[in-house]
Amino acid sequence: MYIQQMATKKTFAFLWLFLLVVFCAGCTPEKARAIKIAATQFKVESLAAIDLIVALPTKEVMVAPVTEAEAAEQFADGIMQLPARPSVQQINGVLRGNSVTLDPGVRKAVAALETDLRTPYLKFAQIYDRVDAGSYLASDAVKASREYGRELTAQLIAIAQVIDAAPPIFLERRSQFYIAVRAVRAGNASAEEKTRQLRLLYPKWQEVVAAENAYAEQIRSQCLKAALIGRQIDEMIDKYDRLSLDDINVLIARVLQAAGDVTGKDYGQVREQVAGFISDAQSDSVWGPLINMALNKANNAMAGRNPAPNS
Repeated sequence: MYIQQMATKKTFAFLWLFLLVVFCAGCTPEKARAIKIAATQFKVESLAAIDLIVALPTKEVMVAPVTEAEAAEQFADGIMQLPARPSVQQINGVLRGNSVTLDPGVRKAVAALETDLRTPYLKFAQIYDRVDAGSYLASDAVKASREYGRELTAQLIAIAQVIDAAPPIFLERRSQFYIAVRAVRAGNASAEEKTRQLRLLYPKWQEVVAAENAYAEQIRSQCLKAALIGRQIDEMIDKYDRLSLDDINVLIARVLQAAGDVTGKDYGQVREQVAGFISDAQSDSVWGPLINMALNKANNAMAGRNPAPNS
């Protein structure tokens, strides 16, 4: 009887140990570390999108870029307008040339926006710093990141949608074009000469519009790349306990490839992909409300952009 009881206890102990091993196999730190790779890439791509958004106010008031020859000419003209013995500060002022200095209030608002946008993505990535603490904590860290990651992914989708609806307008470059057109129209040249000058000016307008579209596409593409990674991370977290390490590695490789494929596409392809991605997410019972909430915030943050150029 004693031997039978001992055998029963050993069998029970073995089964308990076996179940424990099986349970822990579903939440190993290695699996969490694998997802951490995707989370780190999510952070990198998200911060790249935020850099583009934060730079937008400056982009919209920058003058048109100039060639080296034009810059040298502007430098020479600027120095010749200074006193015979200009100070270092005056020379530096000419060297800065067309550099943009935002209004202090705008600069402060941009700095606050950058902090508000960047901080959550950094914190999301930091959650995965816990994965080295052990199996149990690794599983906890992964699952705790899910809601946070969803909100950040929804924000990226919303930004892409807002930029699609209200793309960048390079106000200063447009103003330069309007001034040039008015100067030609108000001049004393013949109608034939004015027509010739206006024809030469028109490509400048096309350059401005092309630059605006390119920057809008850059923002949308970057937001989409990051959002694709964020959405896939959410699915991996949902199936975390059921996925093997190999499964997770395969999924990560696929999502990074899909995000990389976004780069280099033209405006029409990116716009169609953004629209499809947003439509799919908004129809989801979980993602829909998150995106709508993020969209309201993004619209409020972008309110007042693109004022009409000076008349």
